[in-house]
Amino acid sequence: MDYEPLIRLCKGEGALKQMEMVEKTLVKLEPILPPLAAGEFEFAPEDSFQLSMTIVTALTTTAGIKKEDIKNPRAISLSEPFVRPPWMTDEVFRRGQESCLKRPMLKMMYMSIDTFNSWHGRLHDRYERSLRDTLGVEPLRELDSTLHHALHLGENISTGVNRLLGVRPSRDENRPGESLRQCAYNAIYHTIRYAIGFAVAGRGQEVDDFETAIRLLRMGLPLAETKGEPGSWGVLVR
Repeated sequence: MDYEPLIRLCKGEGALKQMEMVEKTLVKLEPILPPLAAGEFEFAPEDSFQLSMTIVTALTTTAGIKKEDIKNPRAISLSEPFVRPPWMTDEVFRRGQESCLKRPMLKMMYMSIDTFNSWHGRLHDRYERSLRDTLGVEPLRELDSTLHHALHLGENISTGVNRLLGVRPSRDENRPGESLRQCAYNAIYHTIRYAIGFAVAGRGQEVDDFETAIRLLRMGLPLAETKGEPGSWGVLVR
């Protein structure tokens, strides 16, 4: 991939420092961005303990959640049968299994998470104003334009998520498969956007905050809190 358009965003007196941060961030994203450019997004195999530790670290350092407010993360597996959570009735579970989605268990995955308390929502609330105030409105627009049009990040993530979940985009935003697809898309896009954005802005602390989140993207995808279980986050895994 050609990352020169990102390097050109580094301007002003601190341009050299910003370039160094961007280059280091791109090295960390190297296992993710080239596969996405090919329309692929897959999780690397990791043991459950390492995954759990990485999730908790990302939730505290990146999302800013207090450790005492985090319960054991719940893995939502793409390859293993969905386990009915305690709050879900047998009837609701049965209806989900009979869903007509291309991959029926996607509906069950979607029904198990609280999309109003999502990973990308947390990132937006914590970082958006800071990134805008640091870069400025126009440079932030230039960053978003570069990600979308020069790097085709949005298109690549969309293709990768569609293949990962086995769904196609739908105009019906209330359709469970589409809602889950959007949640997964936003989790990937905003993690990468803020990681690169703060590098362009020369904000070293925030760049460091996203290091674990980038590593987590290779292991599992933080979606949202689990319904009926505050503090327990649903994470999409292989």
